[in-house]
Amino acid sequence: MTTSEAYEGPPQDDSEGFDSSRAEHFLPVLDLQDSGILTSIELITPQLAAQYLSKQDQNRKAFDHRVQLYARQMRRGEWKLSPQGISFDEKDRLLDGQHRLRAVIEARRSVPFFVFRRVPKDVQMVFDQGLPRTAGQAAQILGLNLKPREMAIGSAMLMRIPPVNVEEIRTLKERIDFCLAYQDAIRFAAKVSRYAGSQPCEHASVRAIVARAYYSHSKERLAQFLYCLDTGFISDEADSAAVALRNVWLGRKSTSGYTFRQDLYTKTAAALLAFLEGRPLRLVRPLTYQPFGVEGLSD
Repeated sequence: MTTSEAYEGPPQDDSEGFDSSRAEHFLPVLDLQDSGILTSIELITPQLAAQYLSKQDQNRKAFDHRVQLYARQMRRGEWKLSPQGISFDEKDRLLDGQHRLRAVIEARRSVPFFVFRRVPKDVQMVFDQGLPRTAGQAAQILGLNLKPREMAIGSAMLMRIPPVNVEEIRTLKERIDFCLAYQDAIRFAAKVSRYAGSQPCEHASVRAIVARAYYSHSKERLAQFLYCLDTGFISDEADSAAVALRNVWLGRKSTSGYTFRQDLYTKTAAALLAFLEGRPLRLVRPLTYQPFGVEGLSD
């Protein structure tokens, strides 16, 4: 394909995407003369990706989880051509896109990208400053019957112990599909017990552990755990683990941040396990393993 030919998208009869035997496809579509930036669409093969990565100067450290996530999307044909592409500076050094390029190599697929050349190097300081779209927002945009709170609980169910950031190991589509598949458990766990002046513990990291236990434990007992947790009322010392976890929640200094979510998730697992076993508990310590497996989900 020459630079004067129109870009027609991937061939219709190629289920794996573009024909990887075509080493390089390059189409300048815009020359921003005022800025000097050149914009094009390129079909980037694994070989070309390796060549571009060799032009990397002082980019940030690559994260393998992100590379694997992108590669999985590429292999499944879920990766879309978008303005988030590959950027090079005035000296043809790679500025942005190393995770995407590494994913092309990992996926062994040829993938089309927007490529920006002659980008001023100082632009690198403002890359990735946008606010990512949440899974709940994406579900609403797609018109799915999933509330943002339900998406948050479902996404938290995918956390591991020891915890790993779900966004680094699961694609947005995987999280949405999971929430749709386990919607009954999520909606059960999302129910909140309220009374005047109560401070129910609604955090997704807490509700996610209850949702994970939904398929393997008594729903009546799980509902009692949520009631004790939300209200602080217990009728038996064997239920004290719920109040101990509630005290963790009420004593919090923050409700945001990955470290807080990790701590709350693992402590909820410990408290719920003690509650279901009828063990009195005063002090909740983080659990180091996942006691509530979900069928079809590898932890």
